[in-house]
Order: sequence, then structure tokens, then C-alpha cells
Amino acid sequence: MKTKTSLSALKGVLIVITLLITSIAQGQLMRSTNRDIAAAKRDHLGFTVSFGVRSSVLSSNYAAIDGMQALEEGGSAGLVWGSRAFETKLVIGYYYSAAQVKHTTDMIEMEATSNFYPLRALKKEDSRINPYFSMGVTKNYYKLYGYYTTEENSQINYSVSREPYIGKLDVYNASLGAGVAINLLNNYDFVKLFAATQYNKPFSTIASNDFRQTQTSGQWSFNLGVSFGTNRLKGN
Repeated sequence: MKTKTSLSALKGVLIVITLLITSIAQGQLMRSTNRDIAAAKRDHLGFTVSFGVRSSVLSSNYAAIDGMQALEEGGSAGLVWGSRAFETKLVIGYYYSAAQVKHTTDMIEMEATSNFYPLRALKKEDSRINPYFSMGVTKNYYKLYGYYTTEENSQINYSVSREPYIGKLDVYNASLGAGVAINLLNNYDFVKLFAATQYNKPFSTIASNDFRQTQTSGQWSFNLGVSFGTNRLKGN
């Protein structure tokens, strides 16, 4: 009886030890596989979508918009590609005036930026949270609406729901920014959330005739978004 009990106990211990060894081996294999995938990654290609706000201040010979804060809300979409430590984005977005802006200034934005991930440059293994720095060039195409360019004695039709289009500004900027990306998936495919802020400094402005004396100050932006796509591995 004692012998059977001892054998049963020994079998139980052996089963527990076997399960522990199997669990440890699987964990080591998974970590090794993740390291192998991380080491094999060559570059990635995908799409990016974001929503955010843009804020700048106008200076103009028109008193109605001189010193006015142009605050826009909207979103953008585009392509993203790069290596582990460097990434390039090409996006286009549309931003419309926030409700509190007195005179409508809608904006179409085209942007080309490069992101640098310092932790990825220093570490071979992937981190879930990755800060990054960005620099690039943006073009902001402002469409201006309102009645403030008309003569004082001109008759204004207030029955229309939207102010009339009166001019445009093409503003070219150099940009600097920073952000943080959170990896939700990063093996053969990638999905990451990101939050980023950016400062755009104008270096050239092209305006329609009525707005040749109108300019924008440096623009601040904030975005929340997601990027997703495929990691290309060495040998593929």
C-alpha cells in the first residue's frame, strides 16, 4: 500500500516537474522567436490615420482677422514606411474652423515628415512604448471665408448658411516635433497608437491678391492616431 502511495506521489511530482520544464521551455522559445523576428526585421510599410487640432495666429491689414487665432479641427491619412529606428510619413489632411473661430479659415494640409526612434536605435529588442522625434516640411492651404473684405456700404446677403469664399493662403513650413508610439502588435504585422505634437515655422507664404499682407504665425499641432501595416523580414 505504501509502495503504491509512494509511486503515485512520485508520478505526481514528475508530472509537475515536466509541466514546469515545458512551460519554461515554451517561454524561452517565445522570447527567442520574438528576438529572432526583431532581429530579422528589415523595414515596414503601412498606413496611418490621425485626428487632431491646428492652432496659429493671423496678422493682416484686415482688422477683422488681425491677431485672430485660427483654430482648426480635423484629420489626416497617408502612407508610412521605414526601418526600426527611422520612419517616413506622407499624409494629407483636412481641417475645418472650430466653432469659436469668428471668421472661417478651413485648411488642407500636406505633410512629409521623418521620425527617429532613439530606443529602437539603441536596443535590439522591441519595446512596447517608443518615444520619437520628428522633422519635416508641411504645406498649409488656407481657404478664407467672410464679409470683411467688402466695402462698408456694400449689401451683404446674410440669408446664405455659409460665408462666401474670399481668398487663400499657401503657407510652407519647416516642422519639428515629438511623440510617443505604443505597440499593440509588432511581429509580422504591426499596429501602433501614437500621440504627437509639432511646431510648424513658416518660411514662405503665397497669398491671393486681397491677402498679400496677411500671414500666419508659427503653427502648433496635436494629433492622436494609429499606424498599421506589414513588417518586411530579411530574406523576404
